Amino acid sequence: MTPNQAPSAFGDVNWLYRGATITADRELTSLPASRLEVPRVSKRYRAAALSDGDTRTIVQIDFGAVRAIRRIAWQRVREPADIEDVTPGSFIASDIVQHKLSTTDAHDGDVYDSGDITSDIVNGYGMHDHLVPLDAGAVRQARFAEFQFDALSRTIEPFNFVDWGTAYYVDQLELALGMSAPFDYLWTDASTVSRSFDGSGEIINPSASSWRELAIPFRAIAFSERTKILDYLARTGKRNRFLFIEDASTNNPRGTMIARNVTPNLSRTSRARNRMNLQLVESL
Repeated sequence: MTPNQAPSAFGDVNWLYRGATITADRELTSLPASRLEVPRVSKRYRAAALSDGDTRTIVQIDFGAVRAIRRIAWQRVREPADIEDVTPGSFIASDIVQHKLSTTDAHDGDVYDSGDITSDIVNGYGMHDHLVPLDAGAVRQARFAEFQFDALSRTIEPFNFVDWGTAYYVDQLELALGMSAPFDYLWTDASTVSRSFDGSGEIINPSASSWRELAIPFRAIAFSERTKILDYLARTGKRNRFLFIEDASTNNPRGTMIARNVTPNLSRTSRARNRMNLQLVESL
């Protein structure tokens, strides 16, 4: 029998993209928090002018209606890991974040309050991923959200700012089974490599963006899950970004990513089983 990982999941509709209103107590005028509503990580929101003792920023969201929220993911605009490792003050794993979900615009966290937690962001990935715990077995429902981030590492000029690309507030479409082994991870790097012809023979390697590509088989999808997966593939297709969650049961700073599905398909392999092969390309 082919071994499987823990159950995987897909972030369902991102409520941030469904008419939400976003405000922040700190933003660069030319890069406002409203840019988070654009589904492109490179179209950044910037919290600027951080200084010692003044590093905490509050972003508040009104979804416009009560929404089911099981997972929250904030994607930081990132550089290749080797650059971030030597850049003074990237927003890092030990920096603090807090999530609140509320029924009113008082943002008192009456639905959920994570308290101060570490971001756990890994250089080269840039993802803060947070699984919202169930409430008596049910997904929490809220109209308002608040995200606070305390960039303790970002006080040295000219690096005293934080750039976020986008955020996801979603319910989860969880599969009964996880990814079937074997599966493939690929890092694609757009950097070019050339050699100097000035006599030194030096290799010149200007750094550019890198992104992940995943080839993932799900070999034993129950027939009872067929309809919800077909509906999900119909919504996302090849053109729409979505949140892929490698392990639905925990936070995944490396295993959760914003992706497009190059080959949306679902095959019926027997009367009771289906197979799905995903070719995911990370969307930046």
